[in-house]
Amino acid sequence: MSRRTLLAFVVLPIFSGCFRVRPESLLPAGGAPSAAQVSEYLDGRASSFIVLGDSSSFVWPALLQDLLSTHAQVGGVYRVRNAAAADARVSAWSAETEAAFRSRLASVIAAEARASVGAPLPKFVLCQVSLRGVGDSRGPVKSEHDMVGAEMGADALERLARELRQLGVERIVFATPPHETGADPELGLERVAIERLLARGHEFIAAGPDLNAATRRYFPDAYDEDRVQLNEFGLKLVAEEWYRYLAGPEAREDVVEALYAQPYDVKAIEAAQLERSGFRP
Repeated sequence: MSRRTLLAFVVLPIFSGCFRVRPESLLPAGGAPSAAQVSEYLDGRASSFIVLGDSSSFVWPALLQDLLSTHAQVGGVYRVRNAAAADARVSAWSAETEAAFRSRLASVIAAEARASVGAPLPKFVLCQVSLRGVGDSRGPVKSEHDMVGAEMGADALERLARELRQLGVERIVFATPPHETGADPELGLERVAIERLLARGHEFIAAGPDLNAATRRYFPDAYDEDRVQLNEFGLKLVAEEWYRYLAGPEAREDVVEALYAQPYDVKAIEAAQLERSGFRP
């Protein structure tokens, strides 16, 4: 059966509400995004990952945990600890004094370390944070060539990264936030601020997956009827993007396929994270 014929069979389940299809199945031949060239994260040794983000990160970390456990073929090697909170905004952190800012982040690291009894201290922080509120309510970067806004956004992200580094984190990874209706162009241009941050040459800072581009590619099929919140398929897509980034060339297709074959109670995962969330600027 040709790839084009196969596409005709896999598109229908996506549009009819079945989210057990890998997103690459909707891409044209050769259209799948390339994985990172080198993985510095999944080397077989025990590692802990902390997720910092807002409500868009309430669910996908649990899915990423399943991906990493399946990848390792045994549980407990890679631990994902979710510190996302509904009102966790970079702009709010940036408005705090140095002492309050450092204390707040230290409490997150300490809480996740306590929750990971028997596991190593967290080495990596995965940041899926928005710059909205930095500069103005929509975010600092107004165009591809807005270097003033980009530097302003890079300053806010750098401050967060430096404080995490002082707390013992080895690597801080910044990903763009998912696409959101009505939030452009600023939300999509946050990648420009991340690019400016990388240009500063900090070895402990890295750019993660471009989740804005990935979710926009499958809009509105990756979203609920309100076209604002990611649905189960969209959340699996975000988790897959993070997995492919972390695993690099060692990413396994059977691991990804297992994720899409597994049903999840998204509402229950979301409610549990909202209840235990304590990081509230």
